[in-house]
Amino acid sequence: MPRSVSILWAMIPLLRPILRETGLRLERKRRVFRANCARVLGALAADDPLRAWLELPEETRYAALVRNMADDLATLVDGDLRRLEETDPGSRSALERLRGGGLLLSAHFGNHELVARGCAEAGMRILSSAQTQKSRLAQRLLDRRRALWNAPAADFSGRLFEAASRVERGGVVGVMMDQDPGPRGADDRFFSLPCRTTRLADALWRRAGRPPVVFGLAMTGAAERWRVVYAAGEEGEAPSDLARRTTERAVRERPDLWYGWIHRRFKSVAREIYRP
Repeated sequence: MPRSVSILWAMIPLLRPILRETGLRLERKRRVFRANCARVLGALAADDPLRAWLELPEETRYAALVRNMADDLATLVDGDLRRLEETDPGSRSALERLRGGGLLLSAHFGNHELVARGCAEAGMRILSSAQTQKSRLAQRLLDRRRALWNAPAADFSGRLFEAASRVERGGVVGVMMDQDPGPRGADDRFFSLPCRTTRLADALWRRAGRPPVVFGLAMTGAAERWRVVYAAGEEGEAPSDLARRTTERAVRERPDLWYGWIHRRFKSVAREIYRP
C-alpha cells in the first residue's frame, strides 16, 4: 500500500468526529432554513410576491442559496474584485452622505464585507464594525480582507460613548442589523413577525446627534457579477426602521441572496421552531 494511502487510512479515526460534526452543522442549517421559510410564509399576504419563491420545492430554494453563498465567499476570499461592478449613481449619492461621519448598516444580504469595501473605495474609512463572533480561522481570513479595504473590525457594541465619539469626529461605524442579539435586544418586526434587533444602531444614532444613516446590500448584477447597493435613510428615520424597510424590500426582490434564512432570526421569540 502506498505511503500516502496508509497515512490517509490511519487518519480516518481522527477525521470521523470532524466529519460527524460537520454533518450535524449542515443538518442544523437546513433545519433552520426550513423553519424560517415556513414561519415567514405563514405571515405573508396572499398577494405577496415573496410567496412564489417560498412555495418552490425546498431543494430548489436551498440549492440556490448555497450556490450564491459559495460564489459570494469566493469573491471575498480570492480577492477577484473585478467581479464587483461599479457602484451606481444613486448609491454613490447615498454614500456621499457619510462623508462627514455616520452609520453604515448591513445585513446578511450578500456579503457584508463587500459593503464595507464599497465604502472604503469611496474614500471613507470604517473606523469600527459591530459584528458577531466567527471561528478563529474565518476571523483571520476576513480580517486580512478588511485590511486591504481599510475597513478593520472592532466590536463596539458595549462601548456606546466611544463609538459615538468616533462618529462625531467624522468616522463611519458599521452595524450588522439582522442578527438576533438575544433577550437584551430591542423588540422589532420582520415581515410582521415579532423578533429582536440590536439596540446599538438606534442608541448610537441618538447619542451622536442623529447623523446620516446608509444601508448597504451586496447583490448580483450583469453577468452575475456582484454589485453593492446603498440606500440612504429618510430625514429623521431611525436606523432600525431603515434596516427593516430596506431588508424586506431586498428579500422580496432576491430571496436567494438573504443568508438570514440559515440564521436563527427568531430565536429570542420563537426558539421552539428550531428544535428537531
